[in-house]
Amino acid sequence: MSIPKEHEQEFAQFPAVLRELVTAELAAGNEIAEFGHGRPAPFGGAYLKLTRAVTTQPRKKQAMLNFYERNHSGHSGEFTDAQRHYFVLEPPLPPQPPPNMDAIRAEMEARERTTNASRDLFY
Repeated sequence: MSIPKEHEQEFAQFPAVLRELVTAELAAGNEIAEFGHGRPAPFGGAYLKLTRAVTTQPRKKQAMLNFYERNHSGHSGEFTDAQRHYFVLEPPLPPQPPPNMDAIRAEMEARERTTNASRDLFY
């Protein structure tokens, strides 16, 4: 996949380090889910969201590239430039499974039994 024609001019505004990241990701088979303006990018900036997590760069801060681990409903990781005007976003993480209420109740009951047994020793 390549940059869609309607977003080429917009993509050219991204800092070189982010353009290189996106180009490497597209070559590795990742795809662009959306281009946008607004959160997390400030006015005058932009973001690009990928369909999969980044695999061509380490997930850590580097000299010209910052990385932030997030867990928002809209995205997870953020790669950004030093000015934080342009962002390459990873898709949101899958939702966590619901808690096992039976296990929670069993743990609470076991804790209560232990507490009651300790109390009996003092009375």
